[in-house]
Amino acid sequence: MRIDGTRLKKLREGADLRLADIAVAADLSERRIGQIEAGKLSNVNLNIAKAIAKRLGAKLEDLAQAGPEGEA
Repeated sequence: MRIDGTRLKKLREGADLRLADIAVAADLSERRIGQIEAGKLSNVNLNIAKAIAKRLGAKLEDLAQAGPEGEA
């Protein structure tokens, strides 16, 4: 699944969570979460995306990167 890093960062900061909080939930390193937020990495396993969304209290669709036609 392609994650929109900007959305991830906005949701994380809005939930007052640290990179470490998301990293633990997703079983990834803080560096990897930072790469996602910076747009250097966008494709992640669906289970990882679900874990991130759950920790944020968000829907999976809230993290999805828009497709070429503006669809998530």
